[in-house]
Amino acid sequence: MKNRLIGTICAAVMLLALFAPMAMADGVCGESVSWTLTDAGVLTVFGEGKMTDFAAGEAPWYAERGAVRKLVVENGVTSVGSGAFSGCGLIESVTLPLTLGRIGDGAFDDVYALKSIYYAGSIAQWKAIDIGLGNSFGSAKLVCADKTEPFSDISGWYHDYIITCYIADIVNGRPNGTFCPEQNVTRAQFVMMLYNMGGRPEASDTSLGFSDANAVSAVYAAAVKWGVRAGIVTGFTDNTFRPNAEISRAQMATFAYRFLKLGVSADVLGELSGCNDFRDYGSIAECYRESVDVMANIGVIQGYPNGSFVPNATATRGQSAAVLSRLLAALTELRT
Repeated sequence: MKNRLIGTICAAVMLLALFAPMAMADGVCGESVSWTLTDAGVLTVFGEGKMTDFAAGEAPWYAERGAVRKLVVENGVTSVGSGAFSGCGLIESVTLPLTLGRIGDGAFDDVYALKSIYYAGSIAQWKAIDIGLGNSFGSAKLVCADKTEPFSDISGWYHDYIITCYIADIVNGRPNGTFCPEQNVTRAQFVMMLYNMGGRPEASDTSLGFSDANAVSAVYAAAVKWGVRAGIVTGFTDNTFRPNAEISRAQMATFAYRFLKLGVSADVLGELSGCNDFRDYGSIAECYRESVDVMANIGVIQGYPNGSFVPNATATRGQSAAVLSRLLAALTELRT
């Protein structure tokens, strides 16, 4: 009986070992940090302290990048090294610890399949992480273990869009902890959001050239100068920009379309053109139609339940976040 029991236990252990994920590669990636990659495609980084910074393509798991589907960085690791997962394009999910304080430059460059990021802290703690240049998480969804909301007034339909834009540093809230999603957006404010999405590039030597240039607040000056240089911002026929005028839905679509053109080829965009079926299409000014067509065709802008677009209506902060969140997703999809 005893021998039979021992035999059963041994068989069970052998069976578990047979189906357990096997390490196909392992090594070190920091002074006190190691890694292992299983045959199931799970790359785990563990230990204490900082990972090594790598040049693109030089991380020790790079040769096995085609096998990596999931990344788990365990608690204790404080820094994801520069270039660490650059080119690991098939990673679909990433788990990051509360101990993380830094993500180096280009650590997640060209990780185009990424769908979800699981973080052990709150959104506010995520925002405090020093995230270097060249880390585009695209439309990946951030899931935080701590569900504390960053704003007290975003329980509406726009919640997820606002969170996406907030995490990406495209929008911010008010000092009192609110976001004011129903507040209308001005032309300068929307350009500022696009400027944030573009990484806030330098454009200080650009002249605005508008007759009302003095009306552009210092807060928005760099953004508007960048918009002029990039061809996103144009004025009215009287050579005014009207920075404090509330932006219309058609103008928002146009600014967003011009931003999209900076990162997507003309050939791809040409395939996306074509009239849409808004019931009030005839009321859209000719100068806005191409922008509205493409933005509607890729789902960045949407109409109202009655089928109308209402091009001259104003847009709120919540609506702007929705447009920009969808634009971020479209850029990720159309670039791949």
